[in-house]
Amino acid sequence: MVVDLFRSLAPSLLLAGCSSGMQDVPLEECTGDQASVTVSDGLSPMISWAPGCGMSSLDVFTTAGGSSLWVVYSGDQALENPFRSGIRYGDAPAGALEVAGPVPPAVGTQYTVAVYRSDGGGARVQAGVATFRP
Repeated sequence: MVVDLFRSLAPSLLLAGCSSGMQDVPLEECTGDQASVTVSDGLSPMISWAPGCGMSSLDVFTTAGGSSLWVVYSGDQALENPFRSGIRYGDAPAGALEVAGPVPPAVGTQYTVAVYRSDGGGARVQAGVATFRP
């Protein structure tokens, strides 16, 4: 009886535990698929963009070239552009695939972060870019 009660409540409990205020905020439209990206200070910066439209992936790499420090991709959900503005470096959104990293950034090194949207047909389009130096 207790097991049956748990089975019936488990999906609701899981959804309640995974929800956040960000998920309740509707995504904005991206006019021309362009967004203005900002990155806060520190070794674990907050990556944000405006307008607050959804993105399908995010890539952080050294500006001078080299491999990516952190790549986050939305996988099967990419066509829906599910990532919301306000992603903390190293803290992947729920359901995201971390393709690379996260590698801790080095103080004084310049990095570039790029956010991408799906065009709805499977292609990835760069929607915004910013540089930062922790």
